Amino acid sequence: EMTILQKGFDWKDIDAKFSSPRYGFEITKMLHNFPNGASVREYMRMSDNNFEDVLEFLSTAFWKGLVFFQYVPSNEEILSLSDRASGILLSKMNPLSLSLDALAVIGFLDGRTQLGEIIKSLGIDSPESVLNELGPLLNSGYIQRITIERKLTLANECVLSRLFNAYVELVGSESAMNSINSVIRKSIPNYPWLSRVRFMEDDSIKIIVDDSVTPRDMDEVYDALEFLIQNAISVMTQHLAKEDADALLLYARKKCQEDWMSRLKDSVM
Repeated sequence: EMTILQKGFDWKDIDAKFSSPRYGFEITKMLHNFPNGASVREYMRMSDNNFEDVLEFLSTAFWKGLVFFQYVPSNEEILSLSDRASGILLSKMNPLSLSLDALAVIGFLDGRTQLGEIIKSLGIDSPESVLNELGPLLNSGYIQRITIERKLTLANECVLSRLFNAYVELVGSESAMNSINSVIRKSIPNYPWLSRVRFMEDDSIKIIVDDSVTPRDMDEVYDALEFLIQNAISVMTQHLAKEDADALLLYARKKCQEDWMSRLKDSVM
């Protein structure tokens, strides 16, 4: 992600705001020389001062009301609409004056697809402009980042899909689906969330989870998928040696961890 700086309305009224002449001089120079809307990274690169000093100047300017920070999501972000935000964001009155590109992207925010993938699929010519529009919506709570619990669930969903794809190659789509469905039906009393598992046309597996679920709910979803993964391996050992099935699970976890690790780090940070 990126954070950009916007100058406050009275940013030129600096002289009376600082007791330290050095701070007054450095912040005045910074605000006059650097363009409005530049990223914090660009401020760092253009400044003659060291990293710590620039941070101190920016922090002081922020607390004095001379600048404010605006978060801009990255292409790797996974976002969803906040509760009851769709009525505002997708209103034909367009009360937030959003561009057509931004509205198109908002319509595809599903809590599981990266922004970059959505923007690319829509053929948007100015991705940076769309990301800049989404930043204030994120800051204002109209859209939200998915939680780390949801990302962990999506990682497990990835593992399960890889295993199911391998199983389909062994026994065919219909037979594989029937076997996994049999496990699901028997397990629903102990893992009710398995009733929300869906088989997709591309032989992937998804679990339907509403945005309103709590972190505790997501823990239960994660446990349900983990249970199904272990049982899928047991079913596959009817057609594979146990060592091969275990190796397949290890490979699936490795590939899904590689795919999701950076996204998990973003959530923690």
